[in-house]
Amino acid sequence: MSIRRRLLFNMLLGLLALFAISETLLYLYMHTVLTRQFNAALAAKAQALCSLIKLQPNGDVELELTQQQVSQLGVNARFEYFQIWGEDGKVLLRSPALGIKDLPQAVANTPLFEDIDLPEGRPGKAIVLRFVPVIEDEDVGNSNNQGQTAQVSGKSVTVAVAQDRGDFDNVMTLLLSALLLVAAFIVIGTVVVVSLVVRQGLQPLQQVAQEAARINEQSLDIRFSLDGMPSELQPICRQLNDSLERLQEAFQRERRFTADVAHELRTPIAELRSLSDVALKWQGDPKTSFSYFKDAQGIAQQMEGIVTTLLALARCQSGTMTIVAETVNVRDMVKEVWRSCEQTVADNNLVVNFELPLPMVMKTDRTLLHSIVNNLLTNAVEYTVKGGTISCTAQRSSSGMKLRVTNNTDLLTPDDLPHLFEAFWRKDSSRTDNSHCGLGLTLVDAYVKILGGNIDANMPTPGLLCVTLDLPIT
Repeated sequence: MSIRRRLLFNMLLGLLALFAISETLLYLYMHTVLTRQFNAALAAKAQALCSLIKLQPNGDVELELTQQQVSQLGVNARFEYFQIWGEDGKVLLRSPALGIKDLPQAVANTPLFEDIDLPEGRPGKAIVLRFVPVIEDEDVGNSNNQGQTAQVSGKSVTVAVAQDRGDFDNVMTLLLSALLLVAAFIVIGTVVVVSLVVRQGLQPLQQVAQEAARINEQSLDIRFSLDGMPSELQPICRQLNDSLERLQEAFQRERRFTADVAHELRTPIAELRSLSDVALKWQGDPKTSFSYFKDAQGIAQQMEGIVTTLLALARCQSGTMTIVAETVNVRDMVKEVWRSCEQTVADNNLVVNFELPLPMVMKTDRTLLHSIVNNLLTNAVEYTVKGGTISCTAQRSSSGMKLRVTNNTDLLTPDDLPHLFEAFWRKDSSRTDNSHCGLGLTLVDAYVKILGGNIDANMPTPGLLCVTLDLPIT
């Protein structure tokens, strides 16, 4: 299910549930209020009827009704119903409108409301209550009064008053119809409004999706626009733009890498082909053949070095490089590597300073660390100006071991430092120097990352290159 459909479904479900609960509660509240009002009016009529019942000193119960009271009670009205019982359950008086139908008779002392069916099938409600009439001290009877007298044996009577609740039911039906009509309008309006709101709210996401659909390997320069983008999506767009920038740089590096590999291998392959063509044309001279074979061997070794380094880089990038941790004396390793550089140092009249404290022991991969140290010292010796100075210092740091190699150079500038660890990068763009292919420091950087360390190059002063290696001890 799409985000739009999920949002639309969940919002509609939640809002409709909220509306249904609200209207149900409103209906129940109105039903309760109107029921209380109806019951209160019915109870008032019953109390009025009870006030007319008098208990005589001789134990008789008398009901006095004036013409006005009869009119108020609606005794002669078609839809007014009442019934009075004595304590022994004998009917003392009943409304003619009841016909042969009796109203319910309560057995408790508290008023009882009950829904009933009135004559002719009309819905009604009755209130039934029991009470003790007051004692009448004076003779009852007046020429202006109309009344009915009954003999009872007890002092309490039961009164039931009923009323047609058709109007009440009609009001509740009208209220329910109005609520249902409002509910239908709200449902339709909610569907329309929520659909428009969800569509409008998801428009920025649709815009991002459309922009993302236009991106491929040929259009990595496209960036997501931040103009008018909601604040919630701006961090995502920035992150996507950063990722696209890194991806574009990676593709560019990959293309440069492929072109550099082809360039580095094309030259020795062309030399090998030239040597083979010449050797086939002038055969028979052992001295010339030996020279050709020697040159071919050198070219093959150069190509082998390139391929070996590329394979090592591939293993590093794929995570298949095997690490064998063992105890290594860094001081002894630096001295071992340096012995292979002493002749070049002497020929170029270089000044060398070592600061390697004792002990300088760490647990790491000996082969990888040897390759790192060999590359750093060899590069320092080969690229230091004649009569220049090389410094190699080592010290323990909070993170492990820090090895720093510093040398004078007139080939590099601060602008060259970001490219120093790139594959096949050399200051000489024409690549006239075939002794280096520009993969040494790239491999060093890969080895350092595998060992969990960090390597950095900077120029504290013009003409002074400082390469700092930081490795964990364990």
